Amino acid sequence: MLHSLKADFYRLFKSPGFYITLIVLTLYQAMTVWFEAIGHIGMESDQAAQNQARFQDMTWTADVAAQAMSNMSSLMIYFGLPLFVMIIGYDTSRQTYKNILTMGVTRLQYFISKIVVFVVALFLELVFYYGIGMLIAGFRHGWGQINMDFWQDFSQIFAVEFLNILAIFAVATLILYWFFSNVGAVISTIVLPLITTVVITLSQIEWVAPFSFQAATDVAWQLDWSQDFWTQNLLATIGTIIVVNGLAYWVFRQKSL
Repeated sequence: MLHSLKADFYRLFKSPGFYITLIVLTLYQAMTVWFEAIGHIGMESDQAAQNQARFQDMTWTADVAAQAMSNMSSLMIYFGLPLFVMIIGYDTSRQTYKNILTMGVTRLQYFISKIVVFVVALFLELVFYYGIGMLIAGFRHGWGQINMDFWQDFSQIFAVEFLNILAIFAVATLILYWFFSNVGAVISTIVLPLITTVVITLSQIEWVAPFSFQAATDVAWQLDWSQDFWTQNLLATIGTIIVVNGLAYWVFRQKSL
């Protein structure tokens, strides 16, 4: 499996698409911080809209920029899609995974290798997302209150956002291994958060709320952490990641070479 990990990392870092994604993300962050305007894709919750309004009259120092970027961190779902396609979807959609499996790599090793590489790449991209924005804001307006309390809050928020995004991609992984279709996986990544938001808005079903991964990502810095919602959301994200990825592996095992 170690050789598979090395090969996947090597191919990722040699891929022009990887660097194009980082360049586009850098330009987007530069524009966001320079104009001090928060962007959003998909359906926007009332809480997110209120949070966005708060930053219009604030000077975007590095700490304020981090909070503002947290309010639109669900954009990383879309910036993570190229990574997903390049890492997990590349061999699967072309069925070149058969060549890898015939070389002595087990299906479990292959599956875990792809997941590990994607998780690491997405983690680094999320670090890059915040790092670029905070650096630009810091050099432009100063660093603000960057202290231990800030880093403690930031670490907690970062972990919650990362888990919520991974939960969405877990569903995309299941769709990919089920249908061997990058298009289907990409569509599910975009449509799933929209469906969840509509269901919550129209039906008011309480147990669905912790599964609103995109909405939870955007409001993570603003809500009261003592609320039961965050415990429920943590259980929902971890449960989804484990169960859905387990189903994806089971589906993959059933596929014939």
